[in-house]
Amino acid sequence: MRRASAILAAAASAAAVVVLCAPPAAAQSSSAVRAQADALFREGQQLLAAGELPAACAKLEESERLDPKIGRLLNVAYCHEKQGRIASAWHEYDQAAAMAIQAHQAEREKFARAHAATLARQLAFLRLELGTPPDGTQVSIDDKPLAHDQWGIPFAVDPGQHTVTVQAPGYQARTVPAAVTGTGEVRVEVGPLEKEVAAAAPAAAAPVPAAAAMPAAGAPGGEAGPASAEAPAAHGGSRTLAYVVGGVGIAALGVGVGFGAYALSQKNDADAHCPGRQCDSTGLSLVSSAKTAATVSTIGLAAGVVGIGAGFWLLVRSSSSPSAARASVAPFVAADRAGLALQGAW
Repeated sequence: MRRASAILAAAASAAAVVVLCAPPAAAQSSSAVRAQADALFREGQQLLAAGELPAACAKLEESERLDPKIGRLLNVAYCHEKQGRIASAWHEYDQAAAMAIQAHQAEREKFARAHAATLARQLAFLRLELGTPPDGTQVSIDDKPLAHDQWGIPFAVDPGQHTVTVQAPGYQARTVPAAVTGTGEVRVEVGPLEKEVAAAAPAAAAPVPAAAAMPAAGAPGGEAGPASAEAPAAHGGSRTLAYVVGGVGIAALGVGVGFGAYALSQKNDADAHCPGRQCDSTGLSLVSSAKTAATVSTIGLAAGVVGIGAGFWLLVRSSSSPSAARASVAPFVAADRAGLALQGAW
């Protein structure tokens, strides 16, 4: 442990800057950025000594990002190792060893390789079974892209819960959880992606007949079907027709009674002018008037009886039958008769 601390302290004070695969201009940090990186590095070391690993690793990572150095990277790897992020620490130690070789820093190379070898025996691996992915497929682990050459082969990951996301143009993205614990290999079968279903265009609303568009009275929400919506109207129409027909019948009956009384009066007056059944001109006129009134009375009484009977029948039917009765009543007068014509469908 003393040897590790001594190497880390020496790494912290190293002045050499090595950046792999970067142009020379990118390797030169301004004095302000270097000062900020140094301040973050010191804060990270203090937090690491205090055992505050998450905060310490965050400070050290930012320091190394601002001003990449072997010493900073070794401290990041050491912090991740303490956190239990085995794969991250192993990769960082391996990267630091490669940087130390180029910088001709044998002690740091030896330190980094020793730690990487120890962690290699503790690594956990994840293998994704993708089958035959469609063109344009992209895979990410915890929202970080996974290189195509790592598909279908085991690659090292930190222990814990991970999220695998696979997506391709024209297909529904699929997210699969992956729990990695201990060492060894964990296989995750993603399965084939499903094609996206095009949204169907909204169907044009069918025209609604005017009669069906009106909700039935008393039907909540207007959800009653055609039969239930028309039934109250049918009953109401039949009942109204029954009252009309019955009323006409009562009126006709009144007319018949009135003309009957008038015919009787005319006959009584004619008797005074027709002694021995021989009538004078006045008597003949009174007899003719009595006969006409009697005829009208007979027709009125007959029409009244028919009208009242028809009205009663319609009233009874409107209370017992859900179907609507359609009828019409019209008076008629002929040369030899008069009355009410009742027509319809029942």
